[in-house]
Amino acid sequence: MNKELKAGDVIPNVQITPYGDYDNVTASGRKVTQHCDKQAFENIVNAFDKELIVDVDHQSELTDNTEAAGWLTSVKVDEEKGLVGDIKVSELGAKLLNGLNYRFGSPAFLLDEDDRPMKLTSFALTNRPALTDIAPVYNSAPKTEEGQDKLIISGDTPSILNSEDTMKEELIKMLGLPEDATDEMVKDCIQKTVNTLADIRKAEEEKALNAEADAFVKDLPDDLKDSIRNSYLKDKDVATEIVNAVKDKLALASQTVLNKAEAEKPTITSAWETYNSLPQDQKLAFAKKHKDELN
Repeated sequence: MNKELKAGDVIPNVQITPYGDYDNVTASGRKVTQHCDKQAFENIVNAFDKELIVDVDHQSELTDNTEAAGWLTSVKVDEEKGLVGDIKVSELGAKLLNGLNYRFGSPAFLLDEDDRPMKLTSFALTNRPALTDIAPVYNSAPKTEEGQDKLIISGDTPSILNSEDTMKEELIKMLGLPEDATDEMVKDCIQKTVNTLADIRKAEEEKALNAEADAFVKDLPDDLKDSIRNSYLKDKDVATEIVNAVKDKLALASQTVLNKAEAEKPTITSAWETYNSLPQDQKLAFAKKHKDELN
């Protein structure tokens, strides 16, 4: 058994990844075979330029929890062990490792086009590493009767973030479904969520479009607002052409001198605008004829 760890202690030469090919699933759900060879490890060493977080069960990758169990301060290639590194533990990491709460590690990689790890993004303490034959981060396993070691090496939070089983477990938790939810139940709940989000998005877009339409017709004559607003909701380009034409007519009307004995009701300008533009001796006759419009 190693010495009792305390915050700030450094564990040297922790095995990050052994040599070998390992099947797994990317965060997007693509099945891959990671080629963990010397070339991959050299790529990772060359891309390593600063300390990387050591978290618990990849929480910094999968959630907003960025509490560190430690920091990976350096990495190098070991001819026998593969990729190794030095870990400086935090108070949390020392507590978890001293108490045997967590024993193994799980790297998170970015893969190149040949599915060969090219960059290490984080390292996590876990109890079910996806990479087989990986050595414990610190303490050796607690002794049990022969044949009674219950450690299961399976796809937990994997080296590239998610195995299918873990992804389903996470989805079930996020969706608030019972632990024994079937694949169909998960799919149905996801579809309902997608539909709800689509309805919310549609409602927001309609609200925004209505606000645009209100602003578009704000300065138009009242008798034109409704029809042009409806046109805007159907086709903005058509509505813009209509408004440009209306503005041209309004401009012409404001410059026109009416030399008739009695002005006819204009098609664009309001009755009040026409009334105010008439000579004083014509206003009374116009007011009598258009009294309903002037009220």
